[in-house]
Amino acid sequence: MKAAIANHQTPNDEISRAGDRASARAEKWCLTLLCLVSTLYLSWFAYRDWIPPDEGLLGETAERVLWGQVPHRDFDDVYSGALAYWNAAAFAVLGIKIATLRSALLVVSVPYVAALYWIARRMASPMMACCIAATCVVWSLPNYFAPLPSWFNLILAVMGSAALLRYSETRHVRWLALAGLCGGISVCFKIVGLYYLAAAALWLCYFTASEAKVTEGTESKGARAVMTFVMGGVAILLTAMVALLVRRHWSVMVWLQFVAPTAMLGGLLTWRQWRRPTDWSPLSGLIRNQVVLFGGVAAPTALFVAFFAYHGAVGELFRGVFITPQLRIDRVDFPLPRWELMSLTLPLLALLIAALTRSPRWRWLWMGFGGCCLLASLATGANDLVRLNVITAVRLFPPVAIGVLCWTLTRTPRQRANTAPRTAYLLASMLSLMVLIQYPFAVPVYFYYAAPFLVLTLTALLNPMPRGRVVLWGLMGYLLVFGVIWMNTYSVFRRGDEQSADPAVQTVAIERAGILLSSRDRDQYEPLVKFIQTHSDPGSTILAATDCPEIYFLAERRNPTPVIYYAFRDPEWQRALYRELLEDGNVQLVVVRLDERDSPEAIAMLRMMLDYFPNKQRIEQFVVGYREKPSIVDAA
Repeated sequence: MKAAIANHQTPNDEISRAGDRASARAEKWCLTLLCLVSTLYLSWFAYRDWIPPDEGLLGETAERVLWGQVPHRDFDDVYSGALAYWNAAAFAVLGIKIATLRSALLVVSVPYVAALYWIARRMASPMMACCIAATCVVWSLPNYFAPLPSWFNLILAVMGSAALLRYSETRHVRWLALAGLCGGISVCFKIVGLYYLAAAALWLCYFTASEAKVTEGTESKGARAVMTFVMGGVAILLTAMVALLVRRHWSVMVWLQFVAPTAMLGGLLTWRQWRRPTDWSPLSGLIRNQVVLFGGVAAPTALFVAFFAYHGAVGELFRGVFITPQLRIDRVDFPLPRWELMSLTLPLLALLIAALTRSPRWRWLWMGFGGCCLLASLATGANDLVRLNVITAVRLFPPVAIGVLCWTLTRTPRQRANTAPRTAYLLASMLSLMVLIQYPFAVPVYFYYAAPFLVLTLTALLNPMPRGRVVLWGLMGYLLVFGVIWMNTYSVFRRGDEQSADPAVQTVAIERAGILLSSRDRDQYEPLVKFIQTHSDPGSTILAATDCPEIYFLAERRNPTPVIYYAFRDPEWQRALYRELLEDGNVQLVVVRLDERDSPEAIAMLRMMLDYFPNKQRIEQFVVGYREKPSIVDAA
């Protein structure tokens, strides 16, 4: 009888299930369309424009792996090493050219878009989730579509965040292990993958503490004190580590942008733990969760280290992963914008205040101020200064957004009804630590490696508020439209007038390029590569300095040194090495890049290199030192 009742289906049940199936199909089509449109949009930017030293670094390291060389042992790899093998695999499958590396990045952008949608869907409707994911895409890859490891760090951080959210829903540890696996692979690409792992560990503390369910009689004041001490210790330790990392370029903006967000999230964690009754169960749960997470990290990293141990290069790996980045911090820096420019964030802050304000009069006042500013910037975005100010306002907004989010999370449960604080805390944690990718070279393009987490954090902040959804729609629409119209067409290191006058639409007669360049770059590199290939034998040895590895790659010539970038080796050691190679007579020509920013030591080394060759040829910013090949008559 009970079975019959259980199996009995009413017409309403059937209609409900049919509606669910239709909704699921619609959502699948929505995701498919999003991935398709995003891929088509990204493909428009994938094969145009470049920063030559970056492309040369990627191409040369991958090609040297194909020759059987090992990163860090046989040549300087600026990153951990996995990227060189990824790019080498792409070369082996699709051919050796810059376009191949762009295609490989385009392929992995598909799961990136899907993961963004999945995260956004946890917080918003399907239509809103599509808008959020599209905004994340526009504010990331199109702005510099080169397969640098920081993009892989971002993609793996997004996928790892999705795994953490899935773990919070199902409590299945396989998702936690998968999140750790993403972190381990990220570290193998670039050591800044540790930022993602630190954010994941911080969120696990918050999640474990919020999971505690204390029944009457099990509460322990001792457990509460110990857990508060543990959470406070984690917060202090993480904040101290961030402060220690950025100490060499200390300033008000460095503290505000890099240290304050982590400190606020750590303080919130400690405060919530102190106010929450608990027993001893969260402590064991915290230890178990962290072990599973870092167990997932250990799998790829152990295999990675074992590979280098097999080739006798563990010491070189340690130097390349931990010592070389310190040299970069010491020798290469670009400061954050001045602290006065924080005033540019006022329109965005006004929209957050409008969402939080209960008074209709004040809400419309704040919304009107913020909305008018955004509309004005959208209408005048063609102006170089306006565009730069909008980008600056957005990239300086993370500490403001995190501060407002922390404040809302301190409200009572009644005031925070229908919200997802765990999701919000996770995304804010990711944002607070992923922005460290900007340090120490804080040019605008480095912000795009973390920008999607700002978009997702704003979603987690605004969407739960009844008055915040209108603001969220307006803000996402603005960021999406501004990004498509004014930002994605803005070259990374060029200003608007120069870029619009010389866009990257020119085909290049260089076999290893396969991308569109500006006429200026085409007119420089086409004759340079042709000249090198004319005055040297195929596959022969040449020297190119400083910081122009693209010469070796495009001209299909060998670099006899381990040096990729000048700043990561001792200048005297490099000069002695180049002198020795030139005296041996095996170097067929040298290419030096003239740059007024070079140090006196570098300029002296370049002059020394040219002195070994009787002939000089100036091609734009390069000078080629060479010897005339003997003619057939001379040889006879």
